[in-house]
Amino acid sequence: MVGPHLDVHELVPSYAMNDVSRMSALREFGHPATYPKVLSLLRLKPGSRILDVGAGSGYFSKELARAGYAVHATDAPHGLVHFEAEGVPFTPCDLNGPGDLPFEPESFDALVCIEVVEHLENHYDLVRKCHKVLVPGGFLVITTPNILNLASRLKFLLAGFYPLFGYQYEICDAGGYFRPQNHISPCSYWQLRHSLHTNGFRIVCVATEKLRRSSLFLAPLIPLIWWCTWSDALKEDGKSGVEQIARKKELAEHMLSSAVLFGKSLIICAEKVSNP
Repeated sequence: MVGPHLDVHELVPSYAMNDVSRMSALREFGHPATYPKVLSLLRLKPGSRILDVGAGSGYFSKELARAGYAVHATDAPHGLVHFEAEGVPFTPCDLNGPGDLPFEPESFDALVCIEVVEHLENHYDLVRKCHKVLVPGGFLVITTPNILNLASRLKFLLAGFYPLFGYQYEICDAGGYFRPQNHISPCSYWQLRHSLHTNGFRIVCVATEKLRRSSLFLAPLIPLIWWCTWSDALKEDGKSGVEQIARKKELAEHMLSSAVLFGKSLIICAEKVSNP
C-alpha cells in the first residue's frame, strides 16, 4: 500500500513497470512517466477498488485493470475526449458541477486524479467529493504540473504566469466559452496540502516522475531558498503549539524536497484519516 514509510524525498525509484511502451495505445494526457510512477505507489492488494477520476480516454484506467485492480472511471461528458478503455466501467460526471460523485459513500479503496485539478474551477470541492467515496484509510493520489519548481518560479517572476498556464486559447461554442481542456487553476504544494488537511486527509508522500533540467541550473539559489523557507517556518508568533510547530516543520521539509524544487510534476499521496 501507499504508506508513510515512503521517503518524501524519493524521486523516481526503479519499478517493475518502467516500460512505458507496454501501456495501451489509448491517448495519454500527462507525462508518459507519470502513469508508471503513480502505479508504483499504489501498493494495494489485487482486486482493490480504484476510481480513476478525470479518466480522459481511459489510458491509465486500462493499466490499473491490467495490474489486477477493480477499476471504475469517471469524467465529464464534454465530447472532446471519449472514454475508450474496453472492459472498464465508466460513469459520466461533470467534476465542476454541483453535488457528489455518482457513487455510494466509502465504495473505493483508492482514487487517482491524474492531471485533473488544473482543469477545475475548485479543487477544494474535488477533494471533498473524493473523501466521501473513499473508505477510511483509503488513499487519494493527485498529480498536477509543479508550479513550485525553480524554473516555474523564475518564469512567473519574469512573465507573470507559470509554464503550461499562459495565454489560453478561447474556444467558442454556441456563443459561449468552452474550455474543458485548458489549464485554468495552478495549484501549488501548499494549496493542495491545505485543501487535503482541512478535509479529512493527511499527506503521506510527496514525489515527482521526472526532474526538470532547467530547474537544476538554478540550484545555486537553494541556500537562499532554504534560509527563507525555514525562517518563515520557525517564526515564533506566540500562538503556535507543539503540534502546529511540527506541522510547519513538515511543510518546510516538503517545500524544500527535491520533488518540489526540481520536479516536473507534483505527485501527492494522501490518506483518509477523519471526517472533514
